[in-house]
Amino acid sequence: MSVELVGLAVLMLAVTYPARAIPLLAPHFERLPPPVLAYLRLVGPAVLGAIAAVEVLVQPSADGVALAVGWEAAAVLACAAIGARRG
Repeated sequence: MSVELVGLAVLMLAVTYPARAIPLLAPHFERLPPPVLAYLRLVGPAVLGAIAAVEVLVQPSADGVALAVGWEAAAVLACAAIGARRG
């Protein structure tokens, strides 16, 4: 495990924790407008999906990074299409 990953974990905590803690810390959370509640409900899955897509689609190469094409990439794109279609 590299020390860089610890910084990344702290950054992810700082970015995602407030959205998850709002229901616990904010009084009258249920009175927020429905679009805000929908946004907060979908933050976690969106972040996890983005992390998974980057891990599958971006591979290190001699020039830096390269886009990976294979069965895994096709699966990610199919899942993204299904998610977009279902809304």
